[in-house]
Amino acid sequence: RKKFSRGTTVSADPDFYPSAAEILSVFNRIHDHVMMELKEYPLSQLNETVGKPYAAYPTKLGCLLFCAHHEMLHAGQIGLLRRLFGKAPIR
Repeated sequence: RKKFSRGTTVSADPDFYPSAAEILSVFNRIHDHVMMELKEYPLSQLNETVGKPYAAYPTKLGCLLFCAHHEMLHAGQIGLLRRLFGKAPIR
């Protein structure tokens, strides 16, 4: 096991990690919940500021945009790992 600077520890045991199906299930549940809440969210609140520490943007709209950017970053990392392992890209 290698200890990382943020305190996480990598496990060599694949059973330590959730399956791809579990990850996708959580992702879909969160997406569905957010989409439901966004329908009722007052647009006037999107320009309200959020308290520090914020990741990249100081407004509620910025936080929503950051979520999408953050997911794209991880999708790119997964794509790179797939290529390094000799896997075909997912389109």
